Amino acid sequence: MPATIQPSPLTGKNIRLALFGRLRRRAARCYVVSPFLEDYEFEPLDTLSHFLGKYVDDGCHVILLTCPPAGKVSEVLRKHELLEKFQRKGVNVRVNASLHAKVYLFVDDHRPMSMVGSANMTSGGMEKHIELALLSHNAALTSRLEVNIRRFLDLPGTITFRRWAMGNRAVRDNDR
Repeated sequence: MPATIQPSPLTGKNIRLALFGRLRRRAARCYVVSPFLEDYEFEPLDTLSHFLGKYVDDGCHVILLTCPPAGKVSEVLRKHELLEKFQRKGVNVRVNASLHAKVYLFVDDHRPMSMVGSANMTSGGMEKHIELALLSHNAALTSRLEVNIRRFLDLPGTITFRRWAMGNRAVRDNDR
């Protein structure tokens, strides 16, 4: 008989607290899937890039899937800079313009965690907006979600951030 999956609903700042608590513990693999993101500061000096960089340093395979930079040139350049920062820290950054899912997975043998909901990895998504997420420590659910995220990476339109940047005129023009 398969294990029962009983996710816990989270709202508001509890989403931020759950993610912050999990980011402080090791994982073998970490997936951050968020169309919109910023180098969100969970606490002073504890930013998303700090945590993901530490994960990579500890041997964790980290994948960040987001929408490519879009909008005004200044917005494109700001997100481009942020994604480059993640890449320099060793994070595998992928982009897909059709992405809408928000999923946060931490895979390990002891205490896997999956969170699926409406919150982007932004200050709005973590603090200001009315958001809802389901949190689970069920290994079977986390494993199924990981398989599906890996499928996202194979979808047409999902490319590495580096490949996207090489083909983006606003970024190339700014480098001159």
